[in-house]
Amino acid sequence: MARNKPLSVIDELGVENGRAIADVVAIYKFTHCYEIKSDLDSLSRLDRQADFYNRNFSKITLIITEKHLDKSLNKLPDFWGVLIAKKVESRIVFECVRKAGLNKYIKKESLLEGMWREELCTIYEESYGMLPAKSYSRAMITKKISHLPKSFLMKCFVDALSTRLQRKSQSM
Repeated sequence: MARNKPLSVIDELGVENGRAIADVVAIYKFTHCYEIKSDLDSLSRLDRQADFYNRNFSKITLIITEKHLDKSLNKLPDFWGVLIAKKVESRIVFECVRKAGLNKYIKKESLLEGMWREELCTIYEESYGMLPAKSYSRAMITKKISHLPKSFLMKCFVDALSTRLQRKSQSM
């Protein structure tokens, strides 16, 4: 079975001003967050992380070891995917316990909070046909564009993350 390759992958992406940090985010035409918990990790922060991820990512998958399976399945919403990482000889093999479904809990405000001022200005300009006044704070710009459809803002979020990565790779 062929899999779609992501447009890009981001390691340790901060969401909502760094209140949570996603281990890996794959960028497709949507965002897919991967949170990784090894045998050495605790699940104590997972509830809090889940709240942030649920507001920001189209799909979410938890990658765990057998040790965390039962406890994590009880903590997570049904739309979260779950993969078990197992060591087989010298390789790591992933077993799919549950495929990620589409997240319907994304919040427009969270997506906007995850964008830089410059990215918000671009959305404002596309919506109003002009750049916001220089005196507008980031919060004012966010408020003025928060009425836009969630699907449009989700696309803007994906575009913003992709553009950041392109700029970063060009500067290296």
